[in-house]
Amino acid sequence: MNYLGETKLGNFREKTKPPKGREYREDPKHLKFIRSLPCAVCSGAPPCDPHHLLSAPGMRGVGMKAPDWWTVPLCRECHDRLHRECASKTEEGWLLSQGVAPHILARRLWNNSGDRELAEWALKP
Repeated sequence: MNYLGETKLGNFREKTKPPKGREYREDPKHLKFIRSLPCAVCSGAPPCDPHHLLSAPGMRGVGMKAPDWWTVPLCRECHDRLHRECASKTEEGWLLSQGVAPHILARRLWNNSGDRELAEWALKP
């Protein structure tokens, strides 16, 4: 078995499914936590939409969204504005111009998921 979880069988490969859960892509508890936080851009009151970063490194394909560990809280207005004004290549620049380092923030929120005090500290401008 190689590092991709594939077993070579002659000219064929038998793929094993990656593990589900927090280590893989989806975590409903983390998304619920993100929804309870204030907006990362305007500091608006919750509830917020969990925005899956379009510029997540190496984690997207056609028709796929980024894993839940690449999410930041955005109020509905800021979320709509981001999607209206940006493509995946300009998303990071747009968020940086709003004072948000999206990849650093997303990782901090993921690593401290459930810790409201630490999350609110990370979201302060």
